[in-house]
Amino acid sequence: MESIIELFSKVSDVIWSAIIASCITIFGVYLTNKYHERRQTTLLAHEKQKYQSEQKFTLKKEVFLDVARSFADVLEIIPNLTNLEFTQKDIEMKMADHGGIVAKSCLVAKESSVAAILSYSTETTEVFIKLMKEREVVLGHQKTIEIYQSTINSAENEKDRIISRIKELNHQSHNNQSTLDNLNKNMITRVNR
Repeated sequence: MESIIELFSKVSDVIWSAIIASCITIFGVYLTNKYHERRQTTLLAHEKQKYQSEQKFTLKKEVFLDVARSFADVLEIIPNLTNLEFTQKDIEMKMADHGGIVAKSCLVAKESSVAAILSYSTETTEVFIKLMKEREVVLGHQKTIEIYQSTINSAENEKDRIISRIKELNHQSHNNQSTLDNLNKNMITRVNR
């Protein structure tokens, strides 16, 4: 042990100060690295939380915008129900994704928001069903009107044909009374139908 002490005592003070300064520097670098590592870990955790929050917000925004667009599409159908040219296929196309989009709102919305969305969807559906029943009645009447209009048009065409034939016979100075009576009788029969 004495030899070790003697060996240490032979080392000059300048070398001891260099060794101690180097040890202090190494310890300082170690502490600085630990601090930066902890700071970097905290920063990464914060960035991760911020990114997840932004992702969640973006998802909510997309879902709620889709829900709003879907309701707008469905509500756009209601005024078009009075347009009898608006077909069932057009209605189905506008409503195709509505149920799925409303169901998707359950993934991101709070329970109260989901309840409000489903309640509004139910009310819209009830109104829509009532209007569709009324529309079916109107469509039935439209078909009847089309049949009557077709009958009226064919009677008008027949009347025009008979009148044209009578005029033609008058221009030819055709005085056969039985032919004129027959045409007149056909015209009266067609008009009375």
